[in-house]
Amino acid sequence: MIERRLKYLFISITLCAMSLAHSSDTINLPGPRLESDISVERAIHNRRSIREFSNKPLSLEEISQLLWSAQGMTDDEGLRSAPSAGALYPLVLYLVVGNVKGLKPGTYQYSPDGHQLLRIKEGDSRK
Repeated sequence: MIERRLKYLFISITLCAMSLAHSSDTINLPGPRLESDISVERAIHNRRSIREFSNKPLSLEEISQLLWSAQGMTDDEGLRSAPSAGALYPLVLYLVVGNVKGLKPGTYQYSPDGHQLLRIKEGDSRK
């Protein structure tokens, strides 16, 4: 059973690496902010669910910060901002863009290694 799972994991990793190697549209993201004007405690206290969203576009800096906070590299050895058992990091982040300043509409994959976005599909897929 474990052998079978490892085989599928290897195939998945290989396919992902091949698809990333063929991506011609790579966007370097601005570096993350490591300090903020708000404490973690204040952010938790102020957090609320929102069900009505603004039409105001997000900035590339905001997108960069969100992606880095979710899966960004935090050291040269490959550790990331989110924990992972055995540092395997099976989570892959995709971003569907329709209204971001400085970013063409499309579907992107986040690459934590270079803090980059790789465009994998053109056009607004939100509809």
